[in-house]
Amino acid sequence: MSSLFILLFIIAAIVSAPLLIVMLVVKLTESENKKRALEKKAEEAKLAAVKVVESVQLAGSVAYDDLSNRNSELSDADVMPKDQQPTTSNGYTPNHIPTKVRIESIVLSLFLIGYGAVSWYLDEMFLPAKSGGGIVIHGLALKLMFCAMICAALNLAAVVLDHYDQRNNERHYIIFSKVTRFLGWTLLFLALAADLFNVGN
Repeated sequence: MSSLFILLFIIAAIVSAPLLIVMLVVKLTESENKKRALEKKAEEAKLAAVKVVESVQLAGSVAYDDLSNRNSELSDADVMPKDQQPTTSNGYTPNHIPTKVRIESIVLSLFLIGYGAVSWYLDEMFLPAKSGGGIVIHGLALKLMFCAMICAALNLAAVVLDHYDQRNNERHYIIFSKVTRFLGWTLLFLALAADLFNVGN
């Protein structure tokens, strides 16, 4: 009986050995395939990150150019000289923003709100890239980007309000401008990060 048991054990070992070898080869192949898939995903994530960086650079360069143009326009001859600007009873001279800058600020703020609202409704927003392509964002990334656009629109609206406000409260406008700019850029980067890591889609 014991020799029959030993014989059966040897036969089972001989039969199962090739199966074990095949299973080991399959496991090794699967791990190699997983490694390649992870490398491919890492490469895709790297390419997506490059696109996002290009989009951020475009947004930053556009914002910088816009601010530079605004500053140069404010310092040009079309800004009324201080001695010609109307003064209040306490001797304070309110800011004078040129008509062109005010119109541009209103148009740009309305465009940002309009484009953001339509994109929210469609759940799709296209962000152009400097290289000519661009990315399309959805879900949470889109909502964060729309909030960033609202901050930018409020920042632009403050420029117009500052012109018509005759009170001596320039400090409040400066603080409001800094806060909306900081919030806007923070929300912009959060939106791009949410899209890159596919959060909330």
